[in-house]
Amino acid sequence: LAAIGMATQAPAAGAEAAPRLDESTQNALAAALEDERNTKAFYDAVRERHGKIAPFRNIANAEARHALAIERIYERYDISVPASEVPTKFDVPETVAEACNAALAAERENAALYEELMQTVEQEDVRRTFTKLRSVSLEHHVPAFEHCAAGGKDFARFAPGACSGGCGMGK
Repeated sequence: LAAIGMATQAPAAGAEAAPRLDESTQNALAAALEDERNTKAFYDAVRERHGKIAPFRNIANAEARHALAIERIYERYDISVPASEVPTKFDVPETVAEACNAALAAERENAALYEELMQTVEQEDVRRTFTKLRSVSLEHHVPAFEHCAAGGKDFARFAPGACSGGCGMGK
């Protein structure tokens, strides 16, 4: 920019430029963010069709927090957060049990996605966030949807500590 007469701004004295993320890490972040946004949108669609039933209500809120945790990584590395391209229409299953089974499959796929994405990421803060999000899916969301698919109604035992404190990803 300076070569064509446009001023560039150097970092302020004592300030460091934001660290850079390689292309594979940026691609991993984009895939994770898209998955979290899509999952939340699906859970919202289930709630629209079947009412504000647990665990969809609680886990949709958790998915929003997961997306926010990923967006914070973009901000930390001074990268623009990709615009949301979430579908607006979903084929929502006819019954709550079928919806729970679909959500169960989605949570297992989410955990597998994070496992795969972690293989392409070197930055410790990104790996830590992906690890935490994967754990939340496996340890909290999967059991809640298994319980739901089996016809369970009491979800209080799945909520305590499930992603409390922003999933521990604000660091």
